[in-house]
Amino acid sequence: MSSTSVNSDVASTVRFCNGARALARCFSVPGDDLDEVSALCRQAAGTETDELAEKMGNLADLIAASERDLFAKSYAHLFLGPFEVLVPPYASWFLDAEQRMMGPVAQAAAEAYAASGLGPADGPRELPDHAAVELEFCYLLGYQGIEHGDDDALARLSAFWHSQMLPWLPKFAAAVKEHSDQPAFDALAETLRALVALGPSEAASLAMKGLPDGT
Repeated sequence: MSSTSVNSDVASTVRFCNGARALARCFSVPGDDLDEVSALCRQAAGTETDELAEKMGNLADLIAASERDLFAKSYAHLFLGPFEVLVPPYASWFLDAEQRMMGPVAQAAAEAYAASGLGPADGPRELPDHAAVELEFCYLLGYQGIEHGDDDALARLSAFWHSQMLPWLPKFAAAVKEHSDQPAFDALAETLRALVALGPSEAASLAMKGLPDGT
């Protein structure tokens, strides 16, 4: 493998992690400044011209143009209720046959966080298998791996992505798209699909180990 391809794998993982961070904020309960969320999406789009960059840029524009109360109402319409939650943003809802909250699926996520040295936060917090929490965890692992040369963090990122997230995110994105009532959430679903298509590069860990002799 050439140094060019390794650098490309690392760059791809950086883009994936930045995208995961931006989408984590989008799937958090509205309370943040929408301009700040839009800026994160714009940063994740970067200067690339591929599908993820295009979707991130479009999402950034739509969030920036959204009226705060209307965005919060649409978020609640999809993810909170009050009478019916159209798209529960939890892995358990899509992976557990009995759709148990804090069942085996959520416990597996919590165990992955604990194995990485992360404990429950103080105060009100989301369940461990909430989309925002899992996406933020991917960003943290990627940051630790790339910025601090932690090859184990990149291995944990790949394992968590394939075992805990990839099995449910495409179904979740499809459900968001089906029930969305405004363009910003249509774009959110499409951007999540693009992030799933990219995924974290498993070859990025080679950059932490150095190139084999003779490459």
